[in-house]
Amino acid sequence: MLHFILNNTLISTDRSAGMAVLDFIRTEANLTGTKSGCREGDCGACTILVGRLISGQMHYQSMTSCLLPLGHIQGAHVVTIEGLNQLTLNPIQQQIIDQSATQCGFCTPGIIVALTGFFLSSSTLDASEAHRYIEGNICRCTGYASIKRAVNLLPESIKDQIVPTADRIAALIHACILPAYFGDIANRLSALPSPDPQLGDHPIIVGGGTDLMVQRPKEMTDVAIAISGQDFKLTQIIETADYLEMGSAVTMETLKQDTRVTAYFPNISDYLDLVSSKHIRHMATIGGNIVNASPIADVVIMLLAQQADVVLELDNKQRLLPLNQFYLGYKTLALLPGERIRTIRIPSAVKGQSFGFAKLAKRTHLDIASVNVAISIQHSEQTITAARISVGGVAPIPCLLTVLSNTLVGATLSAETVLNVSEMAMQSIQPIHDVRGSIQYKKLACRQLIRTVFHQMFPELIHEERLV
Repeated sequence: MLHFILNNTLISTDRSAGMAVLDFIRTEANLTGTKSGCREGDCGACTILVGRLISGQMHYQSMTSCLLPLGHIQGAHVVTIEGLNQLTLNPIQQQIIDQSATQCGFCTPGIIVALTGFFLSSSTLDASEAHRYIEGNICRCTGYASIKRAVNLLPESIKDQIVPTADRIAALIHACILPAYFGDIANRLSALPSPDPQLGDHPIIVGGGTDLMVQRPKEMTDVAIAISGQDFKLTQIIETADYLEMGSAVTMETLKQDTRVTAYFPNISDYLDLVSSKHIRHMATIGGNIVNASPIADVVIMLLAQQADVVLELDNKQRLLPLNQFYLGYKTLALLPGERIRTIRIPSAVKGQSFGFAKLAKRTHLDIASVNVAISIQHSEQTITAARISVGGVAPIPCLLTVLSNTLVGATLSAETVLNVSEMAMQSIQPIHDVRGSIQYKKLACRQLIRTVFHQMFPELIHEERLV
């Protein structure tokens, strides 16, 4: 049985742990304010809040319920638009109305839920940050100008009621943004059974489910699954003198926010803004990104450039494997039967090296790459002493260009060096023609992205005008 609180109602259900939370909300609970739109996590019409009790405090995150397996919400508080409604419009809803920020209304519940997540979680309560909280919500009617007006006005209108108090939920109840029942949710969740940390012998171990729920939704409801995040140890990040170790269930948003990670991956916060919305980053895991084995997995490309190893586990025995040896072919992994990724390690030697990432996609933000590139460079003055270039979208697997990287060792950091290595990269890769571009397009994209990343890392040495 799965136990959770849906709005103000305790739910106990034997429905499949792989069922989409969206389907349970709409068909089992008959709450239709949460909309079914793209079913790919792109439109945000199905946005919900998932609250967890951590160290005695409630922590809420926005998520796309169409991609969220039901097992993920064991022991959690799930909030839909119905769970935010009160006798009168709350300040968020009222501001949406006042600014004419709704038209057909299909997207509006998701936007209101996401903005509620902003007030629950934001440390700054700044309007610019509020925009980030709705970056995963699409509106097809209003043209966004009225939505932006509402978002810009909201924080200032109630900021003074929220900032002075440490009890954010109590302040939001007082400001009428949250209904009063939120005040007792922590006590009610503490009485629920805790998630089972034993992943057991399940056919499918699910991280965030953000790819599985798109690729294999029927199978997800037909087999027993376990959620990797239910093992608390897999959600941890540990730094030792020798390496940074990240559990396979660490989410993308955690990577974005953790200062230990950003020390190894400078500007990763900006790079992850290109990859997915906050709703998805709250769900997607680093282990899932690796095991999904997409040739254009953005985080995998970053990890390859930083000498990542995967710690694999089977029957409580572990082995260490370099990530660049993990992919044997398209969607073919160097995993033994029953073996799973436990953690990902980055050697401390790369900490402080110059690192950069760039991708080419149809949209600048929140889109799948056609080609992506990550580069890590160690140098002494202007001489390159170590280099790793990884590329996605140009082969059946994510590629570490080892030979090409080695040619950079001993070279001078200059525009001429970058021009040479980018031309060599274009000639060495063998992409295929597919929906994301022709062979020649991908070759040119790889060349230009390598130049872009070098310029990002060393703008004072490698001037953009020299790279054309």
